[in-house]
Amino acid sequence: PLLRRAPSSHPHPHLLRRPNQASAEEVSAVEGPGSLDQELVACTRRSKRRIEQDPDIKSFASATIDSHSDA
Repeated sequence: PLLRRAPSSHPHPHLLRRPNQASAEEVSAVEGPGSLDQELVACTRRSKRRIEQDPDIKSFASATIDSHSDA
């Protein structure tokens, strides 16, 4: 069995992060500050719009909310 060491004792801490994960600093250096927040907001808006436009999702959501509000 592999012994798990604390991240701080790792000889190369930067290797613990998966190579496809960019840090916040890296992202802001490439895309400019705040772009990640804007992307998140845009994504949330798109999701809300899809939920509002899809009758199946809307009815399921309201039914789910109703069943939980009885308690």
